[in-house]
Amino acid sequence: MVAGDGQGKNIHDLPDEIILDVFSFFSFNELIDILQNVCVRWKRLAHDPVLWCDKEYIVRGRAQNGRSCCGVTCSECAHCRCEKTDREVLRTAGMMPQLWTLTMMRGTRARILRKICRNCPNLTTLQLHGCQKMNYSLLKYIFEKCPKIEKLIIANNLLADRQYTELVSCLEHLQSLEVFENRRGAGPVLLRFLADTCSKLREINLSCDYHPLEDVEYFVKAKRDTLTSATVRWTMAGKRCVVPVLKEAASSLKKLQLRLFDVALEEEAATFADLGELHNLRELHCNQLCPHRPRLISLAFQPGCLPLLQKLDLPHATDLPDDAVVTISRGCPSLRHLSLTFATSLTDGALAEIHRLKHLQILDLSGCSGLGGSAVAHVAQLPALRTLLLQYIDDLTDLQPSLRHVLDLKQLRCLDILYSGHIRAVPFEEFSVRLVNFRELHVTYEEEDEVFYKNVLLRCRVKCLGSG
Repeated sequence: MVAGDGQGKNIHDLPDEIILDVFSFFSFNELIDILQNVCVRWKRLAHDPVLWCDKEYIVRGRAQNGRSCCGVTCSECAHCRCEKTDREVLRTAGMMPQLWTLTMMRGTRARILRKICRNCPNLTTLQLHGCQKMNYSLLKYIFEKCPKIEKLIIANNLLADRQYTELVSCLEHLQSLEVFENRRGAGPVLLRFLADTCSKLREINLSCDYHPLEDVEYFVKAKRDTLTSATVRWTMAGKRCVVPVLKEAASSLKKLQLRLFDVALEEEAATFADLGELHNLRELHCNQLCPHRPRLISLAFQPGCLPLLQKLDLPHATDLPDDAVVTISRGCPSLRHLSLTFATSLTDGALAEIHRLKHLQILDLSGCSGLGGSAVAHVAQLPALRTLLLQYIDDLTDLQPSLRHVLDLKQLRCLDILYSGHIRAVPFEEFSVRLVNFRELHVTYEEEDEVFYKNVLLRCRVKCLGSG
């Protein structure tokens, strides 16, 4: 920054609005460690709420790698500050009164947690670690000092207790509740009570399987017009399938994550047909989808079933058949993001009709080891594709001869081939001429190839990982 312009004016003459616009380009750490130490005015401006809406403060253990708000390590993220020691936390606690997001990745002493919450009254997202020693008075103090909480991530053993659940129900702005399993056998979350008392609750995340299906059904019925997001297991206590229950909220449910497929063989067909009746879904995530009869998966994606679906993630569906992907291509015309990672049974035939997905922007085929010489030719017919992921492909030459068709993806901005082998099969030399929108390459290469990639990809912002 230039202090003056030679005519007696300097940055301090600028109005607050312009300085705030400049400050918006600074990282979390710079807001704390630099800007607040310049002068009283800058400290006041550095506390402006507009600068903090996307910031996350993480308290982590000494041995943990800090996860950030955008998925990268905290050291690479401008929106995160990640600290390990209690001394660091105590120093920072009073310097971020407009903080919105606090993530506790370890337990800490009660006085430290109290100080954070006392100095951060505007928290809207709070994650408490399962190892955090918690009593009634501490949780009550937290919620009294941070009454604006909209999203709470908390251990299941707390919400199996009526008095703790009553405290949660006092959060009048609570919209999203994520319950993680901290203690097996602690008892089910008191879903009926939450359904009756948390009027604004519209997102629920339950990773445990021992909730009575009747309680889940009561909750869904109570929220049938407002429930927008749910994360649940395919079956609840007694191996009873939860999908038919979710149909009660079919008009409002937009995001669904289903975990650990364990539906009985005789119920699979009805389950996938019921899933296809959630017509308003925009996002669907099904991890490790491995039914006894994989061909039945197609029942959920028949034309007319999920026409509004924009994001579909089916990771580690190792037996996913080609027919299912063809059906998805026909029945989900609104898809923007399709992830089929490690669907090892897929062949090129699965992509034969993927060109129907006119709006698809992100396609992840990482670990799909069954793909062959015509796969990329099918992918190249996607007119809006911006990001293509082909990680963990042992030998990219297996995608020849159609691998050259990557050059036909005129809108391609990012190619991610991390941890894939024989990457020189990709026609990098022509990228700068044919792919005018290309900006980002994720590639693992040998050290001696570094000069090659830096010289060839003149128009790209290259993100690289060494092979070692």
